[in-house]
Amino acid sequence: MKTYDIVLVFPNFRRNAIYLSLIKYLSRDLEVGLLRVPIDRPGKTIQIDKPFLNMCRDFGADMLCPGKRVSTNILIIPQWQYSRDAIDVIRSTVGQSRKNIGVCALTWAGMNDDLFRTFDVHKIFVTDKQLFSFLLQRKNISARLSQEIIEIGLPFAKYPVFDEPPDIDYIVAMPTPFSFPQESAKIVFLENVLGVVDEILRTAPEAVVAVKKHNATVDEYFLNRKFSIVVSLLSKLRLDFLMKPLKHGSSLSLLSTVNSLYHDLLRRATLLDKLTASSEYPLEIFLPFVRKGVIGGLSNTMWGALFYRKPYFNCIPDYIERQLENSLTLKTSLEYFGVPFCNGRLMFDSANFDNISDSTRDADLIEILRRELQEK
Repeated sequence: MKTYDIVLVFPNFRRNAIYLSLIKYLSRDLEVGLLRVPIDRPGKTIQIDKPFLNMCRDFGADMLCPGKRVSTNILIIPQWQYSRDAIDVIRSTVGQSRKNIGVCALTWAGMNDDLFRTFDVHKIFVTDKQLFSFLLQRKNISARLSQEIIEIGLPFAKYPVFDEPPDIDYIVAMPTPFSFPQESAKIVFLENVLGVVDEILRTAPEAVVAVKKHNATVDEYFLNRKFSIVVSLLSKLRLDFLMKPLKHGSSLSLLSTVNSLYHDLLRRATLLDKLTASSEYPLEIFLPFVRKGVIGGLSNTMWGALFYRKPYFNCIPDYIERQLENSLTLKTSLEYFGVPFCNGRLMFDSANFDNISDSTRDADLIEILRRELQEK
């Protein structure tokens, strides 16, 4: 039975961006294994998981065969809704582990924490300890966890994934559709984004503005895919005039406007796909190398930008944000790291950087793991 220094459980790429830095910089002198486990509804990520896993392998991870027994000094288990099959795979593969460490997603404090009991987790790694405590308090579950909480921040500046990162001045982070209570809110967002981009290009025509599709989906699900295909086909056939009679305010009219504004944005900016073969990976790994700022909406990218001291231009007005108050996780997260609406202008108050504590920025995941390996 082979023994590893660290075994990483892998449900999908979306929650495991830190694995890239961890493997790249620790596998040089340590044995790192990676165990892929089955997840429910893998369709959204399965196309990206493969190249992500290939990069993990290229960086030095040993891809474990499910059910083939290994032992490890440290077993790292990211927070996820694991199926019974996934739990069985972990238990049947990792025969012995000296330490089990859970990794909590940025805003998932208190969610799926039965996982930590299932695997007798000794410690929990959290990105931002102050935010973690804030969310637990807001959810009235602060007394539930007994494990030691260790803050790890983000590693991608000190331990970059790319040897040659893409050349980017500003990046547009497309939000998830659930950030928009109605289709009309997408129009407001895109109009504000275009206002910011136009201001950038007026003052710096050569600036590189990249557009990052949300959560690395192969298609931009910010748009209605079927409708976009129809509009694109009509345009190619020079029949787009057929869209003009649509009743103003109708569902089709709104979809047409969103489609048109999005393509206006692409005429001014460049899809990240054209700048890097890794465009589908989580945005956080690119943030340290974005020179001027991030343009986006209500998402965790706001926290990442502040962490790396990148100005964040929030293009979603307050009245739309108030309509999302039923989303408890989003609402409480924005209480902590929310950046005010930028009014469609290149406006940002650097005081917002203080929303992130020095201890969070100073945390060093690689050194933390090395200390964990040395502890008895």
